[in-house]
Amino acid sequence: MSAPDRFARWGVIASCGGGGKIVGQLLLRDENPGVNDRILLLNTHRSDLRNTLDRLGLDVELNEYGQLFGERRGVGNNFYAGEQVAKQSIEQISGRIDDQMAGAEVLLYVTALGGGTGNGPVPYVIDQFTGGSDYSGHKPWIDDAVHIAVVGG
Repeated sequence: MSAPDRFARWGVIASCGGGGKIVGQLLLRDENPGVNDRILLLNTHRSDLRNTLDRLGLDVELNEYGQLFGERRGVGNNFYAGEQVAKQSIEQISGRIDDQMAGAEVLLYVTALGGGTGNGPVPYVIDQFTGGSDYSGHKPWIDDAVHIAVVGG
């Protein structure tokens, strides 16, 4: 008798257009037992987020897998501006991660090096979730999750 399949439960969070292009490929898979629907595309610009989903040929509502944050329409290539927008929006971002990623044992953050929306917020969000600050508005499961960041070029 073989043991039942046991998959680590992953939550995958992409920030910026580049990260969305990479992670979007997971949305195209018919079967994805380790991830299921625990995929979230973060962006500060609605058009970038919509374009990512459209390029993949996904006919889904923007808020099904996407989360806009911040009051600015994009932050360009400015790391500092991206971090500031994430600071202003940490409750919104963490609330969505709590909801979308519930039960994940590993949180994989994917971003690209070319802009501020990815490489500014991702380090800040990870810092908030791993005890680097006073922010404790997230649910306890996040403290127990393994946090991994991957950066594409």
